[in-house]
Amino acid sequence: MKKKIMMLAVAAMTALTVSAQGEFKSYEGKGFTMHVYNPNDVKFGSTEKINGVSYLFNNGPKNDFPAATILIGKDFCLMHWAPAKAHMNALQLANRDAVAQALEGVKAAKALGAKYYLGSHGGVATPEDLDFRIAYLTKMEQLLADNKDAASFAQALKNAYPNLPGAEGVDAVAANLYK
Repeated sequence: MKKKIMMLAVAAMTALTVSAQGEFKSYEGKGFTMHVYNPNDVKFGSTEKINGVSYLFNNGPKNDFPAATILIGKDFCLMHWAPAKAHMNALQLANRDAVAQALEGVKAAKALGAKYYLGSHGGVATPEDLDFRIAYLTKMEQLLADNKDAASFAQALKNAYPNLPGAEGVDAVAANLYK
């Protein structure tokens, strides 16, 4: 089922890319070429219909780059990071403000009402995964208020989620949050 969902989402994203009208810039690197569409051609808050599919372009979380959340049709939401049932990493949470910004972004994505949330990192997530991420970030806010240093915060977060994947990165997140 997840493979089929990913195939449908890739097809929708491909339709968007192929149908886009505007300026592409190409960047050459060692062994690769990257084509980047001019982001000024699509305004956040707007809906574009391409090949019969609606794309709603919204701002993504303020702590993220690229900060875009795109609702594809009614069932798929494309995000930079798919909300996984795992600890967040230091790239996602660079400082304390990022915790509240990520929480706001996940709540906004959930409000779109999609069935599936796709990330450039993380694969396919469901509304239940977003509920987990909302609870996780809420717990992080509480632990930040309750703990005075990075070490005690990291230990409290690991204790709150003892079997959650990604525990090896919690110390780096804590270091970011207590700079």
